[in-house]
Amino acid sequence: MKHSKAKRYTVFVVPHTHWDRAWYLPFENYRLKLVRLVDNLLDLFRRRAGYRFSLDGQTVVLEDYLQMRPERRGQLQAAVRSGRLAIGPWYILPDEFLVSSESLVRNLLIGTGLARQFGRPMLAGYLPDPFGHVSQIPQVLNGFGIDSFLFMRGAGDIVERSGGIFGWQGADGRSRVTAAYQLDGYCNLIAWGVPGRNYRDLVDGLDAMRPDPELALERARKLLDKMQGHGYPGRVLLFNNGCDHMPAQPQVPELIDYCNRRLPDARLVQGTFGDYVAALRAQGLRLRRFQASTTTCSPASSRRALISSRPTAARPSRSNAAPSRWPRWAGWPGRPGRAPSSSMPGRNY
Repeated sequence: MKHSKAKRYTVFVVPHTHWDRAWYLPFENYRLKLVRLVDNLLDLFRRRAGYRFSLDGQTVVLEDYLQMRPERRGQLQAAVRSGRLAIGPWYILPDEFLVSSESLVRNLLIGTGLARQFGRPMLAGYLPDPFGHVSQIPQVLNGFGIDSFLFMRGAGDIVERSGGIFGWQGADGRSRVTAAYQLDGYCNLIAWGVPGRNYRDLVDGLDAMRPDPELALERARKLLDKMQGHGYPGRVLLFNNGCDHMPAQPQVPELIDYCNRRLPDARLVQGTFGDYVAALRAQGLRLRRFQASTTTCSPASSRRALISSRPTAARPSRSNAAPSRWPRWAGWPGRPGRAPSSSMPGRNY
């Protein structure tokens, strides 16, 4: 990605959705919303040649959708293979403190395998919503060829000390990822340019709402000013155009054009989280490096209670899962039984 000589920042606007399969509604209710979202997204791809979308970093939603729309598998494959729909690398987005290292590895193994049935998985360590991160995440990600980590919780004062972009070294002392903090979360450009609406109205109808370009410009300016004030290293920034169960905004390309004609210090481009990571790393920044133990955050107490309440259920599932196919584990290619060690802070079973 080449930067404009006239503008200081390149800002990636990433249309996306974050998909809780069950939350304040049952699973099947959300699946109907998912079907509508993906139906409309595939239609949008047909109408808008350059539109790109990130499907939350987890591939299970493809299975959920295709159980209802098996006839559209070919269209999904075409969208992924053309680079317009970013999927994976996870099968589901994990709560890292509630599962074993075996589960994290197999999550990525299944997720990347399923993604390859459609095209290429997004090799970005996208973990936007967990309540803290275990110290082996860099090691797990590196084992699948992933050298980045996008997050919004769990680093404490490291975010302020680093400016929000830093090198995170895993507990093994060898693995490393470029960690990028999502300022104001993964919804920081939700409903871009749309006047204040109820969240559930946005979920059910954002794609039919007309944004106001001046409101969009004001929002972009405020977010850009906030990121500049935060002190992000380098010249590549991330705007997250989406949120929980949020459909795509068809007008994003027009809003980007409108803002680019009026923002003197930034050039907005539409892309995926993978595009952002590639541009971020291409800068060759000399980042501050932090050890794994300093980037581990304890989850909420209720989650620890859940962990401690199920030790007997957890142990058999781990011991019975024979690791027949391991990825390249950072120096241990293809060697069964050499998954990340069990010394994770917070493991309680």
